[in-house]
Amino acid sequence: MVCDFTDIENQNAEIQFYIKLACQLGLMGLDADGIPVKLFSPKEEVNRAQFGTVLSRTLRGNQYNGGEPFYSNHLDALQKAEIMKYIDAPGNKELREYVMLMLMRSVE
Repeated sequence: MVCDFTDIENQNAEIQFYIKLACQLGLMGLDADGIPVKLFSPKEEVNRAQFGTVLSRTLRGNQYNGGEPFYSNHLDALQKAEIMKYIDAPGNKELREYVMLMLMRSVE
């Protein structure tokens, strides 16, 4: 997959490599249908919807892509698997402690 972001040129080579790799693996930098977007926004904060989508794609690939809004199928699947308990505030910033908790639940 070609992942040419127009806003990562100021990032160091290592970060650029991992940004493109995350896109090529289908994890980040994609629209709801899994198509690469033009802006990666590397300095932007991550909210619950974005984190949940990345976690869902890490666990299940593109199985839940295509929802409206983009994160709906991903968050629903994570909630059903009891990995993400609260999906009612998708715009909230995700706290590190909850990120760790969800990662641990996904391993279980």
